[in-house]
Amino acid sequence: MKGAGALSTWLADQIGQLAARRLHERHPEWAAAMLAEQAELQTAPGHLSWAFGALVASVRATECDLSYLGALAAGVLAMTVYQWTMDESLLTVAAVCVIGLCLGCFKPRSYLLSGVAIGAVVAAVNAFETLTGIRPTYEAYHHSLARVLAFSILVPPAVFASAVGRRLHFLLSG
Repeated sequence: MKGAGALSTWLADQIGQLAARRLHERHPEWAAAMLAEQAELQTAPGHLSWAFGALVASVRATECDLSYLGALAAGVLAMTVYQWTMDESLLTVAAVCVIGLCLGCFKPRSYLLSGVAIGAVVAAVNAFETLTGIRPTYEAYHHSLARVLAFSILVPPAVFASAVGRRLHFLLSG
């Protein structure tokens, strides 16, 4: 049972440090206090539940933007549905860029995540088709892993469009 105690102490330490890192940028004094409290509680019976509570508090204090996560999920879903129902074309590039632009404008600090996530959708859908054999009825051919990798070429235009959206956000907000 000694190993389980060491594991829970290590896990609590990792979770507490993650919580402190999340807090550090906006509230460095809170992060320092959190780490000091964690050092005192490291071997206390509730140290693991304390660490999870600290993580929840850090998410709340750093204003985890659920509206952005919803918008990102909607963008990925829209791009997935588009890719599943349409064949690859220039419209695919346009769709990737428009969604990336909108997400970059919506959450400028997360433009890189937005661009990479949207740009990777086409490759991910093709990878799903390749690995499972499940594909849309309009597709008469099978994708290969090389073709999947080729569609990663859509990541740079999506990141660029998202960066343009970021810049647009700053221009519009003055």
